[in-house]
This record gives sequence, structure tokens and C-alpha cells, in this order.
Amino acid sequence: MQQPSHAAETGEDIHTGEHTTGDSYERPDGITMLANGAKIIGEAVLPGASLLADGKFVNGVVHTALGFGARAATGPIGFAVVAADSYSKSVTDKHLWTHVSDIATDLRPDVAGSAHALPFRDNSYDVVAAFEILEHLPFDKFERSISEIA
Repeated sequence: MQQPSHAAETGEDIHTGEHTTGDSYERPDGITMLANGAKIIGEAVLPGASLLADGKFVNGVVHTALGFGARAATGPIGFAVVAADSYSKSVTDKHLWTHVSDIATDLRPDVAGSAHALPFRDNSYDVVAAFEILEHLPFDKFERSISEIA
């Protein structure tokens, strides 16, 4: 029988197999928190404000122009996305889409398959959890899928 991964207990990353030491987040000090709060307020008024405050003039001006252009083209949501990207670049030195890409990579499935032809030997698992999939199965494959899951 296949055993589940105990990454949380072993400290091993399930995708890379590398040993992890747990949460590496370090809480920022009070001055950093105040500065980041001021950057968020600045971004609400002027996209690129946090980059300008950091002395990254060219990047800040580009974000300002993009923010107002995005607002003209798509309304407040475009303005907000550019402001969020500017803040992200200022605080983490990574663009917003890099963070989104990192999250998407972390969410990749370990195994992908069809409910009516699962890629496991029979009786490999004692329990199967199927959340919000049964109502999406084609009617002509419903019985086969239930049999496969069982």
C-alpha cells in the first residue's frame, strides 16, 4: 500500500525532496513595517511611489506611467494591479507575476488522471476523497468512475 507523504513531519519538500527547516519568515521590525505601510498608502495615490521612495527612479516612473495608462484602459483594477506590482518589486525585489508564477508552480499536482481511469493499481489506497468532482462526471462514465474510485 502506498504511504502518504509526511512532509510536515519530516521537513522534506514534497516536490524537490530537499530538507527544509520550517517557516523561514522573519517578522520585520517596527520601522520596516511603518515604511511598508507608507509605501502602500503611496501606491494607492501614485503607482510607482514605493519604487520612487527607494530611489529607483526609472522603474518608479515607468510604473507611474503604466498605472495611469492601465487606469485609462481598464479602470481602477488596472491601476491597482500596477500599484501592487510596484509595491511587490519595492519590498521583495520581485515583480507580482513572479510571485504568482511561484505559487502556480507550488500548486502543481503530484498525479493527474481521469476519474474513470485512475493511474493506480487496484486497492492501492484505503480511502479516496473526491471533492466537487462527481457532479462534473459525464453521465455515460459515471458508473465506471464510481467503480474506479471505490
